[in-house]
Amino acid sequence: MEDNPVNRMVALEVFRTTGARLDLADGGREALALLQTREYDAVLMDVQMPEMDGYETTRAIRKTLGLTELPILAMTAHAMRGVREKCLAAGMNDYVSKPISRRDLFAALRRRIPKLAAQSTADSPLAPEPETVDILSPFAALPDLPGLDAPRGLARTGLTWDQYVRILGAFCRDQADFSSQFLTLLAAGDLEGASRRAHSLKGAASNLAAADLAAAAEHLEQAGLDGDQVAIRASLPRVEELLAQVAASRNSIPGPDQPEPGQADQVPPTTLEMAELIARLKACLGDMDPVCSDAMARSLSRAWNALHPDRAEWVQPLLTSVGDYDFEKCQALLAILEQNL
Repeated sequence: MEDNPVNRMVALEVFRTTGARLDLADGGREALALLQTREYDAVLMDVQMPEMDGYETTRAIRKTLGLTELPILAMTAHAMRGVREKCLAAGMNDYVSKPISRRDLFAALRRRIPKLAAQSTADSPLAPEPETVDILSPFAALPDLPGLDAPRGLARTGLTWDQYVRILGAFCRDQADFSSQFLTLLAAGDLEGASRRAHSLKGAASNLAAADLAAAAEHLEQAGLDGDQVAIRASLPRVEELLAQVAASRNSIPGPDQPEPGQADQVPPTTLEMAELIARLKACLGDMDPVCSDAMARSLSRAWNALHPDRAEWVQPLLTSVGDYDFEKCQALLAILEQNL
């Protein structure tokens, strides 16, 4: 379970090629509800969440639901001493620190899921990648992006370049109003909420290998936890500066939103063909397949614009929601398109 949308995207992509099925929960209460509907091999537990944190949720899984044998792995950006011990004391079985390392995460799952532990490492769907002398060499040709160490992020997570760029775009959209959100919480006297917002930024930035931004967010988080208003005011401008730098780097990457060759000459589809495209996109969303969903959403967008050139703006929110991995919102937007074919 993970309440940060960017971290959810990274987790989905990391597992997509393994054959594993993931159900995502925004928080502890939703996770408890899911655990009462089906059996799971393991739970990946974010420690810091609003309402019910990871410790409270784990205790409820063990005591209220009685799932004493279910492997629960803590995932947290906390690097402070004692956090691992606190996770284990709450009933978690293992601990994986953020930013997410595909190798470390898969190793922990192989240790804790009995049917994976019984397999040879080579036969496991979560087998580690072969060791290489220089893990960054395959990414040497990537563009230089100030504020981002994309080669290291790709090597650590196993993401492709297209996946990384798509998640980076979602990150920039999600963090565009960070300062206003943070200052609103601060003005309301909610130092805990402001610190949690900085913590969320830190974790997402770490997963994208935006190390300077992650470090600045950590300083801001700690200032909030300490209630140090002077340090908060001193730290926020640096966070804003680095956020702007990362956004500028993302904007320098040619995006997938440019018209494709021949797009303007596309023959308008029939309403029956549009309905079929919508059904296919719904199937991709139901499978929580981000690659299929992205490709189908773009096909649907081109077809919609050819059929309804006067309503082209109707489909843009759908493309944005697919890019943000907000599959629930996508389904709602598709229902609106379906009603207006």
